[in-house]
Amino acid sequence: MDINLNEIIDENELYSGCYGRVSINFYPFNQAGNKGIGCGLLNLQKLEDGEMLGGRARPEDDFADDDILG
Repeated sequence: MDINLNEIIDENELYSGCYGRVSINFYPFNQAGNKGIGCGLLNLQKLEDGEMLGGRARPEDDFADDDILG
């Protein structure tokens, strides 16, 4: 959602570096001897644009090397 509670359709509107709020759900788990606390992301609200953080890569660049399989 945007600041006016309108749905954001364009996936490029949300990126690392924009300002917003999230709602999350913490929950305990105890499965097959593994105990811990999990966290689930529920909703996102974008409040404003910010400076894009570094480290973003395009999938075409990450997977362009076809020598791996051949």
